[in-house]
Amino acid sequence: MGQFSSTVYPNPWTLIERQVGDRTTSEGQAYALCFALVANEHREFELLLSWTINNLALGDLRSRQPADPLRAPLLLSMEGMRRALQTGPSTLERVDTVTGAASGKTPSGFTAVLLPYLTAQRETALAERLLLQLQATQQQAFFSRQSAYYDQMLALFGLGFIEKRFRFNVQGRLTPSWVSERC
Repeated sequence: MGQFSSTVYPNPWTLIERQVGDRTTSEGQAYALCFALVANEHREFELLLSWTINNLALGDLRSRQPADPLRAPLLLSMEGMRRALQTGPSTLERVDTVTGAASGKTPSGFTAVLLPYLTAQRETALAERLLLQLQATQQQAFFSRQSAYYDQMLALFGLGFIEKRFRFNVQGRLTPSWVSERC
């Protein structure tokens, strides 16, 4: 997490959103926990988890967990974006899921988070095209202090998936690469 953690962690147990008053959110903590797990950083993961349980889950994380998303409906809901990407040169900010009409240009993080979706849809050529677009602007777009919080989180997720740092099993559980390396 090196470069990432030096720009968004004020301390080793919480992740902050710099664009909105340096606040900590459960979403941000979820990203931090995920990336610490993927990076096999046990100490950081334990510190993050402890802080999250005590400060965001009021001491009871088990009763405050979100439900696992359903894969098929999610993939189907993004079909409009897939069609737009097949005919357009880059990602678009808005796609009407009924008509497929698209407009606007997306931030780089959103482009990155489409990579796992396109991989799941076996759209290899589209994923490679977007990856090339991202690689041209990666340093400035994702890892400078001026980078937007969501761009950083979505980029780490999308690029981490493409770099095979983690996968999701058929039950939807995260499997870091270091776990599969030991098996």
